[in-house]
Amino acid sequence: MDEVHRPIRQDRAITLAVTRPRGEELATFDSETLLYLQPSTVPATHEISGNVTKYNSLTGWGEFFDIIERRTVSFNIDLSSSEQQKSLITWSLHENNMRRSGLLYLNADAIITSTGQIRRYIVRGVSDAPFR
Repeated sequence: MDEVHRPIRQDRAITLAVTRPRGEELATFDSETLLYLQPSTVPATHEISGNVTKYNSLTGWGEFFDIIERRTVSFNIDLSSSEQQKSLITWSLHENNMRRSGLLYLNADAIITSTGQIRRYIVRGVSDAPFR
């Protein structure tokens, strides 16, 4: 569906129709259907806990294994975050490499798809204890 909407992303006036050979219209795609597919940013719906599995200290991007989601989710932390916050991320990554827990808690917004799946976390805070 995302690829079908690629021309519409470039020109919002485009309307694409899927028709049968005899002209019966099956579906129409336009700027409204594009908006439905766009991801949105919301506060995380659950306590985010897990460990860092990948991190690039130059860009602030990484991957985090979320225990509740039971999968790895991409994350981004602002490079201007405190040294303590960034050191907790690298600590968790190190602990994970040593096959130890390295459990962290994230305070973050979630970027979710139109189907409700979490695509990425925008991290506002990191802690080695639950946020209250």
